[in-house]
Amino acid sequence: MLKSKMYFTIFMLYIAIISLLFYACPAPVETESKPSPPQINILLPTNGQTVSTNIMVYGSVSGKYTITEVYLCLNSGSYSTVNLSGNQWFTNLYLTAGSNYIYAYAKDIKDNYSSTNSIVLIADDSYPFVVITSPTNNQRVETNFTLSGIAWDDISIEGVYLSVDGSAYSRVNGTSSWSTNLIVSKATHTLQVYARDNSSHDSAIYQVVVYPMAEQNPFVQAKRLGRGVNMGNCLEAYPNEGSWGVRIEDNYFQLIKQAGFNSVRIPIRWSAHAQTNSPYTIDSEFFTRVDNVISNALANNLVTVINVHHYEELATSPDAHFNRLIALWQQIADRYKDKPDSLYFELLNEPNGALDKTKWNSWIPTLISTIRSIDPTRTIVVGGVNWNSIDGLYDLNWPTNTNLIATFHFYDPFIFTHQTATWSDPSIANLSNVIWPNQIPDPTNTVPMPSGAPSWITDQINYYNAHSDNLPGSKKDISNRFAQVSNWAASHDCPVWIGEFGSYSGVNNSTDMDSRVKWTGYVRTTAEKFGFVTAYWEFCAGFGIYPYKDGPWISGLTNALLSNW
Repeated sequence: MLKSKMYFTIFMLYIAIISLLFYACPAPVETESKPSPPQINILLPTNGQTVSTNIMVYGSVSGKYTITEVYLCLNSGSYSTVNLSGNQWFTNLYLTAGSNYIYAYAKDIKDNYSSTNSIVLIADDSYPFVVITSPTNNQRVETNFTLSGIAWDDISIEGVYLSVDGSAYSRVNGTSSWSTNLIVSKATHTLQVYARDNSSHDSAIYQVVVYPMAEQNPFVQAKRLGRGVNMGNCLEAYPNEGSWGVRIEDNYFQLIKQAGFNSVRIPIRWSAHAQTNSPYTIDSEFFTRVDNVISNALANNLVTVINVHHYEELATSPDAHFNRLIALWQQIADRYKDKPDSLYFELLNEPNGALDKTKWNSWIPTLISTIRSIDPTRTIVVGGVNWNSIDGLYDLNWPTNTNLIATFHFYDPFIFTHQTATWSDPSIANLSNVIWPNQIPDPTNTVPMPSGAPSWITDQINYYNAHSDNLPGSKKDISNRFAQVSNWAASHDCPVWIGEFGSYSGVNNSTDMDSRVKWTGYVRTTAEKFGFVTAYWEFCAGFGIYPYKDGPWISGLTNALLSNW
């Protein structure tokens, strides 16, 4: 019994000692390992290569953390930062004849530094040099684009050779000035060229990386237009802004934004401010004025649409003015290619007359390609003939290009929206007391038939006096025709913008505001029912919602455009 107790005591002591050891020696705490430093490589030119005295140096970086800077030193000079894009870096260097030493290192966001990488190059003036001038490094391109550049040497260039994504080099067209057309997939591509002279000296490789075009979604772009207003009778006035009694004042865009509008359309009569002979240069002072207007609109966060407006010669002699129209768009696109994507281009306001559907359909692809060759991602607005009518929309051979918005203008019943307008048909100018909708339970009336009216006006007046739904611009007609436009748009996979709609303030000498408000609200809300966006014609002139120059807002019309209805 005593022996058993002794064994038990020894066992318990053993357990106690083990327990003390366990708690006295906790499991080791795992410490964070030191992060790996970044890595840097000099890829082109290669170590020991003989090159021209003017070269481009390329490399790559990698690391656990984001690389923030790459530093490079030439010979005994000081280190300076180079261009860094993602995991690639590049810079242009001017070497001295003979041996040149290049050193490079990288730093990451945690201030970890790579080891220094270095190469030696032999610079020789007798070696050729080649440059890709277009596209530039990191540029976005379409799947079909032109690659071009220049090459030079102290003797003649034998040829320039191109590799795409590491493919075998092949010769391109030209020598000292060269180009080639490329068709590539919608992906990132590495383009490398070198030049060879007639002494069989090869230049260092020149490289650019291009990225696929970031496509704008036209439905997203259209939605941004929202509820807008035209800055009419200003920059399209003839011969100059102010000639029609109004100007775009500096505070207007702030007022428009504060009221709740999303966008502005700026009609511009470029044709009155450009040379009539080639190269059709746009007047520099007028361009500067347009610059200021666009910048002001964009600065107030208004999506801005500019167009070619009132180019009246296109309606009478379109072929004689086609090249001038192209030249205008080349200048406009180049001038504003760096503006944000909240600036849109509209090809032409209200094609009509001799610019018929056949001719207009043949022009549209050329106009689009003219713009896109300079400004590939710009949103473009396209409307049909017959004054951008709904029927003109149906006559369009809708382009297959992306990022296009369809537009039409709506002024029916024309006998209502334009009555007393002196610039229209004389029978309209003498017409008054046309109300809307002129159907029970609203007030109704009849108007006398003006003498000498064309048939389209007499038809409208007959429908009006009969209080008929067949009147173009009746409530039923608006709903039915907008539904048809919606079906057309769905079949062509494009959004729709009503770029103009409005009623003239001369309607009944401005006494029938109730009809104007009802019509405006009905058009706007019906358009939105079908997913259309709108721009009222216009801000501060004859159809305006803000009397020039100090207002105040015409509340009935403004509410019809912006409020729940």
